[in-house]
Amino acid sequence: LLLEDATGGVFGAFLPDAYRWSPTSYFGGGESFLFRGRPSPAACFPSTLANTHHAHASSSGLAFGTGPRGAGLFIDTSFERGSSRASDTYANPELTSTGDFRCLRVEAWCLP
Repeated sequence: LLLEDATGGVFGAFLPDAYRWSPTSYFGGGESFLFRGRPSPAACFPSTLANTHHAHASSSGLAFGTGPRGAGLFIDTSFERGSSRASDTYANPELTSTGDFRCLRVEAWCLP
């Protein structure tokens, strides 16, 4: 999953597993990671294996990782708004310059 926000930030998530909708459970594994291309410096944040909260898909949106203030990366079901917070799952800082963001572009790839 690759996102560009209204401030020019580029960031996203990689999951080796298929997305699964569930109101209560997480999916994904230790090969999952979050990444940031902009703002600089570019960085990759692999799973710490501190928990199994790699990804969550529900009627509120997509979430990747969990932390005390929210998800490492969250995007709502309209793919228009999202947020990024420090997470225990990926030991990432906020991936955006503002924490909350408006999406300009969203790309998703699925490889067989």
